[in-house]
Amino acid sequence: KSHNQYEDMISETKRIMYEWFPGRYADQYVKQITEYVKDIAANSLEHSEENEEGVCYFTLQKYNPQNSKTNIHVAFGDMGIGILNSLASMYPWLLEEKQRAVECAFIKGRSCRGHENGGLGFRNVKKQLKQLTRQ
Repeated sequence: KSHNQYEDMISETKRIMYEWFPGRYADQYVKQITEYVKDIAANSLEHSEENEEGVCYFTLQKYNPQNSKTNIHVAFGDMGIGILNSLASMYPWLLEEKQRAVECAFIKGRSCRGHENGGLGFRNVKKQLKQLTRQ
């Protein structure tokens, strides 16, 4: 089920983005936004505990402030245990400093697995979004 939900989210993101950006730069926007959705959705589904199968919800919003670039907002929700509870298994000090859990999720190598290969999803999205906003 999670794999199908993931694929559906990616397909729907592409469909919406091509509708919003039908011009010559469509592929660029579709690829970038789809990569962000993939990273966050994969993380959300991986850490969700709903019947041992991930459940993830997302929404895309486009708006054009006057005299400004088009803005895309993406929001996610899931049925997981939360960033704090996930990381607290490896970093119990976070239970005392709850507000630092999200910051911790953006640090390379900080993951609930406790090894160097984890903890890149949020960090990569943050890095890519910073680059995108400079364009």
